[in-house]
Amino acid sequence: MKLTKRQLMEIIEESLLIEGSTNPGCAILMFDDSDQIADGFKEIFGVQNLPVNIPTGHSSCAIIKPNGSVVGISFGPPACSRSKTKDMIDKIGQQVAKKIGLLGSMKVNVKSLGRVTLSKRKLTASSAKSAAKLLKKQFHSGRGCTYYAYNDVDANKSLTYAGSDGRCKLYSPMATFEAGTGLGIDNCASFAIDVIATGKTDVGSSVAQVLQSPALSCRAANISFGGSDFKGTL
Repeated sequence: MKLTKRQLMEIIEESLLIEGSTNPGCAILMFDDSDQIADGFKEIFGVQNLPVNIPTGHSSCAIIKPNGSVVGISFGPPACSRSKTKDMIDKIGQQVAKKIGLLGSMKVNVKSLGRVTLSKRKLTASSAKSAAKLLKKQFHSGRGCTYYAYNDVDANKSLTYAGSDGRCKLYSPMATFEAGTGLGIDNCASFAIDVIATGKTDVGSSVAQVLQSPALSCRAANISFGGSDFKGTL
């Protein structure tokens, strides 16, 4: 496989860092005041208007590698017609979605957003805000956002859980309780929480995921994570 100059530099920089002495990675959890869950419901049912009010908002997350590279992750509409993944659970999920109208198959978006400057591989208030701005620009542009920033998140574990860009995954506007197993049905917020929780080896966030509003889910997850290192609004 041929590496670009940027990829080669990232490998060299990571190899020069002393493993185990500092932070394994960082994360940003973000939610906004949009109406994407309702949009997902409309797409699943093929309707213009819903008979009931669906809690609004969209949530995403960013994982920051020890070298400062920021990877943004968002799950939700639009629906996808076929899966790029070989994961059996996702394939089964797509077949189930064809039979149950409440469920859909949506894309997981995994995007490289740029880099921020870390201090001893950790976020500062300034670099957390910079990473949050990159995430907002990619997935929440034009919306008011709240973010929580965390150090001590295993970036490799979180990114492995997120999977590849464009893969399809079972989606429901109303997430299910999965007790840390990874087998639940996700919406945008519960998936973002799972990605970060995997890197924090913390299953206490599962209760937060059944709260249907992304804003409420993220606030509850932040409590279960023991609170953020930094937080703010954009």
